[in-house]
Amino acid sequence: MIESPLVTSYGGNTVRWARSNLYYRGNNGGGRNYAFYANNAQGSRADGYFGFGGTVAGTFATTSTSGDPCALVYPEGTWRQPRNTDFNNMVNGQGLLTNLLGNILGGLLGGTDAPNAVRGANYVEYTLGANSGAPTSGSNAFGNANSTSNKLRFYYNGQINNVAVLTEIGQGGGLLGLGLNDLSVSLVGQTAINLGVPLLDSYGNLTALWTNEQVLNLLGLVGTGTWGYLGATVDPLLGSEFVTAQKTAELLNGVSALNIDVLSTTMKNVRCVRN
Repeated sequence: MIESPLVTSYGGNTVRWARSNLYYRGNNGGGRNYAFYANNAQGSRADGYFGFGGTVAGTFATTSTSGDPCALVYPEGTWRQPRNTDFNNMVNGQGLLTNLLGNILGGLLGGTDAPNAVRGANYVEYTLGANSGAPTSGSNAFGNANSTSNKLRFYYNGQINNVAVLTEIGQGGGLLGLGLNDLSVSLVGQTAINLGVPLLDSYGNLTALWTNEQVLNLLGLVGTGTWGYLGATVDPLLGSEFVTAQKTAELLNGVSALNIDVLSTTMKNVRCVRN
């Protein structure tokens, strides 16, 4: 039995989204190592934060753990990570991640909501059309029309982007190497051992999702880079609150012929789409 998707169709671009984020269940065997959270809700479990191109949460990609984690959801090959174009008509624009974070967290002078986006207290939500996969009345396996699993919401789970924390993660053991008991532990309030630096200081402020795309020339900068998605509610210096959503460009600092360097990528959530 395969979970039905939520469907967006903006400007002729139809995308079938999973109803909640992906998480890594560990090496359980039988093709059951990956699953979607039972409820679409805000959360900070370590098992939902992946490095770019990595299939194991809480660690960076290696030659043995590189790939698309969405493609490994049972039955394999049904899902994939989004392409950069899957976020078309869902964003205000694009830019480098570091600059975007500064603008969003520092406050902008004003703006309008991202296309097809709806503001929530702790999420960005996107409108769904007819035959979207969400019920308009009654109930089904996912509850009634008001169920969060029937709404395309990207909750503000934050991302791990502190350089000191990423360096510690890359030294070995991943997030578990920082003293967590297991990957189901919440990252909110956790700090990196010997650093005292919060692991997830952007929780509640933004949502960050990976695409599967790696490019050689990123916004005019020479070097290998990646694309992601970032959304946040901005309380500007002037004007009213608005939702900003951007395609985020990130440079990978070191890439070998086989895998991504361990200190080259942030950690974000993954929202799968149907093949």
